[in-house]
Amino acid sequence: MKTNRYFDTFQKYEECFNKIWDKFPIGDKPEWRHWWFYRYLQISPSYIAWTAGMAITKKGGELPDRCVDIPGLGLVAQTQYMFGDVLYLDFVRWWYSIARFQFNADLSEGNRVSEIFQWPNRLEVNDEDLSEAKTNLDNLFKDMQSSNSYPSIVGISVPIKSSIKKTMKEIEKFLKDNYPFGEESKVESNFSFFKSKMREHSLSDCYKSLEIRCGQNKVDLVKIAIESDSLKSAMADLKVSKFDVNKIRSAESLRSGTSRQISTAILIAENAARGRFPCYDPIPILEPDYIELNKVFERLKKPETFRNFNMKDITYQVDYTIKNPSPKESHALKRVPKKN
Repeated sequence: MKTNRYFDTFQKYEECFNKIWDKFPIGDKPEWRHWWFYRYLQISPSYIAWTAGMAITKKGGELPDRCVDIPGLGLVAQTQYMFGDVLYLDFVRWWYSIARFQFNADLSEGNRVSEIFQWPNRLEVNDEDLSEAKTNLDNLFKDMQSSNSYPSIVGISVPIKSSIKKTMKEIEKFLKDNYPFGEESKVESNFSFFKSKMREHSLSDCYKSLEIRCGQNKVDLVKIAIESDSLKSAMADLKVSKFDVNKIRSAESLRSGTSRQISTAILIAENAARGRFPCYDPIPILEPDYIELNKVFERLKKPETFRNFNMKDITYQVDYTIKNPSPKESHALKRVPKKN
């Protein structure tokens, strides 16, 4: 009997999204990289842990140790702040309430370098200086709020070093350690994809192997390869081999390739959580707990979670959110009033 997988729902759900898009064709339509970025964020151990940790602290609890131990925590926190709880929002809601603003260059207004205050001479700071700094900061916030834009800016305190080179070096290190930057591009959006040779089929194959692996109590790499059907050359060799030695070699090739796909999937997810996608660079990661990841997959594939949504209800919610945009509520689809 075939096991139902989360990845089995992808094609049908994309068809559902297209129905919504036909009603609300706003900005650029998401393409395969947007879909897979969303899916890999959902299974990133770092992204999951930080999202759960933030939910605990909002209720007054303490941040779990697993969150504190996340490598590259600043980047993970920034990515999660930009893209929200992808385990809570299905793709339609996520796209219209969050993602389209982060990827759309036309909405990135008000991004400029401006001075809030400057005390470069190491003089004593008086009340007048502080008052001026507060006034400038208040004016900046009012400008952003009144323009109803979605700027991507960060306010930092810059200590003036002995030379501009040393000062800029310290700023560059701080930004690289704490904020996700894409490749150099002519498109100025809040978030941009990395230039990569990875294609959609590679992202799909690695993803399938990882989900199947998470569903196994006892790891069987050959069975994973057979179900994912992604290593076609090695699979063909296994089927046509007449001698045991050739079958063993083909099986070993399947095991090696499948293991590599699983490891790559984790790296893709963890890079995505740090604002780098599609990318599988070897980086320090939060090691996956496959039992916990399987629980995530089980939740995602449940029909009541995302799949069988009410088209009439979500159409109304998306329509309301588009007509009533608010930067303050960009991290979740607006809680719309019920129809009378």
